[in-house]
Amino acid sequence: MQVNSGNIKYRLILKFLKHTIISGVIFILSSVILLGIAAYVFQERIEKLFVETINQNLETEVTIENINLNLIRHFPMASITFTGVDARGSGQKTVPSQLLIAHRIHFKFSLWNLIIGNYTIREVRIENASLSLKRFSDGTTNFHVWRTDTLSSNNQFEFNVKEVELHRVHFVYQDHLTHHLIDLAVNKTNLRGQFRLMNYLLEAKGTLNANQIMLDSAVFVRNRPVEIDILLNVLNNREFQFQKGQIRLNDNLFDVKGTIASTLNGVLFDTHVHGQKLHLGRLLNDLPENFHKYIDGYRAKGILQADAKIVGLLN
Repeated sequence: MQVNSGNIKYRLILKFLKHTIISGVIFILSSVILLGIAAYVFQERIEKLFVETINQNLETEVTIENINLNLIRHFPMASITFTGVDARGSGQKTVPSQLLIAHRIHFKFSLWNLIIGNYTIREVRIENASLSLKRFSDGTTNFHVWRTDTLSSNNQFEFNVKEVELHRVHFVYQDHLTHHLIDLAVNKTNLRGQFRLMNYLLEAKGTLNANQIMLDSAVFVRNRPVEIDILLNVLNNREFQFQKGQIRLNDNLFDVKGTIASTLNGVLFDTHVHGQKLHLGRLLNDLPENFHKYIDGYRAKGILQADAKIVGLLN
């Protein structure tokens, strides 16, 4: 009797694949079950520690509809998820202004933290939110809500955020003192950096819509799509040096270099803006609104290159 060695090898391979698939499915199901059990066991303890840390460090009123520990959604990271977040701002003693409304905020940390018992928040993801920052006419702000005069006595929870993800976030900065307004609809943007430090490298990538950008009551941008790919050297959390500054405004790409610094007297600019292969018609339409009267009735077509140097104090 002759034995077909090819058939034997084929059957062995099928048997190996069958056992491998079954073992893989069992492993995945077991892992999911174990993670679910671990989430149930650690839920109350971690929730209590997290809430204590937040309360010890915040100077404002925050309400949260639900808190949930999830070990599967962002695997291999674990996450504490806040649902229905409502945070009031600082600065106004009588009627605190609205600072943040968020459908969901995820605070991510390593699964290894469950074993060692110390939890370090590395990443934050904010979804479907509205963030409103304000500076009032007396110079006070509504966004200094994190205590700087004291450290949390809870050494089991630490914030060392290195990445922030923004998904469908409406961002507004309104300065009543200088009459500035920045109104952005952030679709998806990632921010990376050592945010707890005073000096660090900040990377920002994302897409958004500039609803309105107004400086000193003059509207510069209104309802324009924007893409950003920026790398900034942050010094003392006040000076921002562009290592990379690609900004696409209404399909026109600009490269920004130089420095922007926040001073006691205003914002100090020392920047150079370069645009290559710009669409002339779109560029004219994107000029500040107070220039529109000079080009009203004109039509423009073509491609051009432009350079601008912006130096001076904006106050």
